[in-house]
Amino acid sequence: MARTLDYVSFTVIVFLLTLVWSGILFAEWVPAIIFSVAFALISAVTLHYITKGRERPYSPDRLATEFGVRGPLYLINLLKSTLKGAPPESGANYIILEDCILFAAFKFGQLTVNDLNGLLTTAVSHDRKTVYVMTRGIERKAFFLLQFYDVRVRIVRIRALYRYLKKHDALPELKPVKRKFSPAALVDAVLQRSNLKNYLFSGCILVAVAFLTPLKIYYLVLGSVSLVLALLTLTPLGRGSGGGDKFFEKLENAPCAKNFDESDDDSVSEESTDTATPSAAEKPDDRNTASDTHTPVQDDEKATHDDSTSEAPNDGP
Repeated sequence: MARTLDYVSFTVIVFLLTLVWSGILFAEWVPAIIFSVAFALISAVTLHYITKGRERPYSPDRLATEFGVRGPLYLINLLKSTLKGAPPESGANYIILEDCILFAAFKFGQLTVNDLNGLLTTAVSHDRKTVYVMTRGIERKAFFLLQFYDVRVRIVRIRALYRYLKKHDALPELKPVKRKFSPAALVDAVLQRSNLKNYLFSGCILVAVAFLTPLKIYYLVLGSVSLVLALLTLTPLGRGSGGGDKFFEKLENAPCAKNFDESDDDSVSEESTDTATPSAAEKPDDRNTASDTHTPVQDDEKATHDDSTSEAPNDGP
């Protein structure tokens, strides 16, 4: 009952707020009241579906997202837990039965050609000609692979899987996901450069219709808004950075990315020069070093010469 009163109060408040501003846009009260009632009902229905989605953590779409996040092995183990007795042969993303093979292949989109080819190759390696794939869907162009494989492919929809897990009381505990609103992402989506032709076309049509209808101000305002949005798409806002450019500013200001000053470079070069080049006082005398080095060799040669002279036989008379 409390929730019903909240919906009623929300509808009444939105109706009154819309009616106040509709009185300015519309020349007569009847169109203003009709517009306010329609806008209030649409807002109430939208709020109902938003709150309903938050209260149903076990909805099929929410479950498919969870399987995409956790990976195929999680779903395979979940299915095996519903069986009694010895579990069947299985792998990281499949369960093998007597005449078929079941794959867990939930992604955030449809399976591509490469994805399907990998599944078919696995099925053929296990000698199975009937393939069941638990997935959101398969791209149409991927089905041309079936002419190269002697198999049949059947898709297991998320709703069928949802009913099976609910029947066996095996639905996982899922935390409700809070929807986050990003103003930067909204601005990027609204002001994309690709929206220029849409805003320009609608703005020109609305401005032209303003001179053919009694609601001139209403159409002029909406047409002006569309044309302003068209102009904004031509500005740098239409490039859609999404706030990602701030990373490069942080990268430049990071301590590891700061460059040394020229004074630091000079000091470093001077220190390296001083270290590598010895001073004149510390430089050894090349002549003394050479003489010291060669003196023992000369002495040895002299001693050898003397010995040979003394030991040589006297051939004289």
